[in-house]
Amino acid sequence: MSYLKYLFVCLFLSCEVNAFNYLEHSYITDYSCSIATQELRSKINSGAKHLVPEYLAIKLMCPSSMKGAYCKDSYKVKSSYINYFSKKQKLDGEYSLSLGDVTALADHIAHYGPLKNIPRAKNEGLLRYIEDYLGQVDEGADGFIEDVAEDSCELEQPIAWEKLSASIEESFKNNLITPTRSFMPVERAPLPKSSSDPAGVYTFDNPQYLDLILNNHHHFGNRSYETWLGYHANAISIKNKTCDEIFPTDDDCMSFKESIHKQVLRLIHSIEDKDYLVSIREELVKDKNLTSQTLERITTNFISLVFEAGGIHFLQDNFSGGHLRGNRGDMNLEDARYFHDTDSKNGVIAYLQTSHNDLSFLSYGDDFLLSHSDFSDLSACKSDSKSRSVTSACLLVKQRELILGATAASLLDWAHGGVAYDEDCNPKKNPKLCKYLPTSPVSSEPVYVALKSRKKIRRADLPQSPPDFSYQSLTFQKAFNNSNDILHLGMNLSLLNSLGSEATWLTSYNLSWNYAHAENFGKNSFEFSYMFHWRWATRFLIGAAPYLELGEQYKDGVRKLYSGLGTKVGFSILPEGWIRLPLEFGVYVKTPLNLYDPEGVKTRTNENSQIIEVSVGLAFL
Repeated sequence: MSYLKYLFVCLFLSCEVNAFNYLEHSYITDYSCSIATQELRSKINSGAKHLVPEYLAIKLMCPSSMKGAYCKDSYKVKSSYINYFSKKQKLDGEYSLSLGDVTALADHIAHYGPLKNIPRAKNEGLLRYIEDYLGQVDEGADGFIEDVAEDSCELEQPIAWEKLSASIEESFKNNLITPTRSFMPVERAPLPKSSSDPAGVYTFDNPQYLDLILNNHHHFGNRSYETWLGYHANAISIKNKTCDEIFPTDDDCMSFKESIHKQVLRLIHSIEDKDYLVSIREELVKDKNLTSQTLERITTNFISLVFEAGGIHFLQDNFSGGHLRGNRGDMNLEDARYFHDTDSKNGVIAYLQTSHNDLSFLSYGDDFLLSHSDFSDLSACKSDSKSRSVTSACLLVKQRELILGATAASLLDWAHGGVAYDEDCNPKKNPKLCKYLPTSPVSSEPVYVALKSRKKIRRADLPQSPPDFSYQSLTFQKAFNNSNDILHLGMNLSLLNSLGSEATWLTSYNLSWNYAHAENFGKNSFEFSYMFHWRWATRFLIGAAPYLELGEQYKDGVRKLYSGLGTKVGFSILPEGWIRLPLEFGVYVKTPLNLYDPEGVKTRTNENSQIIEVSVGLAFL
């Protein structure tokens, strides 16, 4: 990272309001993925062979193991079969995408398509990136996705990963979901932060980052739960379709099948207990034309998991204390940050209803979920006498168990095809699903009492994607030529829109009125340009354009019409999101060139010299 980049990070560091941060989303989902696959494997070994395609699809996306460190030396060491690293490959500097990343990236990417027959998933998005990564061996992900993901492991304070894993395993064994005594949330010590999103750096890694924060209303309150319902319902619908019914073209379908065919054969070879996979391996080896029903099911399951993992992000958001009481739609970004950060740190008493449980817990927010990773004496959580620090640790362990359980339950319900839509959830057949999957939104008010009859989840639609990035601005300009003996003033109207769903490249129409004056010289003109912009950071745009100039100029009392063209290169800064005022600042260098000047009115070198133009005004996003 250059010194200039660090300068802008320091000047425009923004605090995120995304519920749990990237690392928390990623780790919790990947850990829950291992819980879900263990249960699926147990069911398959007990005779449920119809779950094998779901099991293989999810195994492709889960890390091969959750033992040991998740992050080491500032990068993620866990590897999945999306882009697989062999044991001999040194992982230094390489990043393997996993299911946890797909969950975490919901803060950084708005589109998951393109898919047919799903109106809200038509734009190119995460699915296209995964198609590019899928099948790469010993090669990491690249582009902004890798930049965003690898920064999440650059921790200020190390996390005791093995102790964290042991604490999670112990919390499930001790059944902390039904503690022997009520907790007193006021009797607790402040929690230490465990990790934090590098929000300032993210505005460089992903130019869309702040755009999405300004439109992240569906990450808050009941809307986060409803958003998960929409993703979950569509994921289950997708897994029941054929490849041809999902993808816009046959080439897209075949590309995924080819990559998944190779990765599944590699995966089956790596699974220790693979007796029940022998016939599938033989079927896939013989399937030269990629037409087998098993490959078809694994492929559509894999695609649907991208949507399921994206939805899990919002399910986890619904467990965030910083997102329960603040209605993002009723607040500007600065106020939302304050309430979000305060509730995240102090925790909020929350209420959860599942098909077989009604309970309360204390909900902390982002940056705290992986703290107290060295706390392992969970027997103290059931005693009547606790210190304030132990109370805090126990409350966090309980919340962590509920989030892990809900995430694993969502994955299991996806694998079973939506059994949670049935009112009679069978705790003997699906214990984790019935016990942990919320049947109503997690709330800061005990509204679940009025919903006691609700024992199943509902179906919903995908949320609308946020609108493409655009703005309109009106700025006032002052410019200087080489000798600074000509006064340049002006006013510019700009209409800017994005090119593509990533909005890294943008274009704008610009109409300016310019006035120049010096001794015995002056002009009034209109200037038009169609400018291309590249976003180096979320609110930092580098632009270049040719422009056309038409107007009247005079010299020594002689007035004539003239026309000209030139080039314009520079940058603009839009600090909205860091400050409340919708401002735009710009610095551009203009090189004018006369086209029509029959009387030679414009003769001085300075009148044709480069001009440095500085502007400030209002920009409405």
